[in-house]
Amino acid sequence: MEQDIAQRVADMAQDISRDFRGMELVIVSVLKGSFVFTADLVRCIDMPLEICLLVLRVMVQGLLQAGNLIFTTI
Repeated sequence: MEQDIAQRVADMAQDISRDFRGMELVIVSVLKGSFVFTADLVRCIDMPLEICLLVLRVMVQGLLQAGNLIFTTI
């Protein structure tokens, strides 16, 4: 199972490297859940890239009100 996932990530990285060759590539990752996946993916991408990490927070005012999503880059 772990080898299957690693192979799929490598395949995705190869596709990204091919499809975005010659372009500026920015990988956007939402912390904390996607950090390990993102690290595995960018290690396999064969081109220059930039990584943007986001932290998401929900600010809720009252128990039953909808929250506002706050994006913070680090």
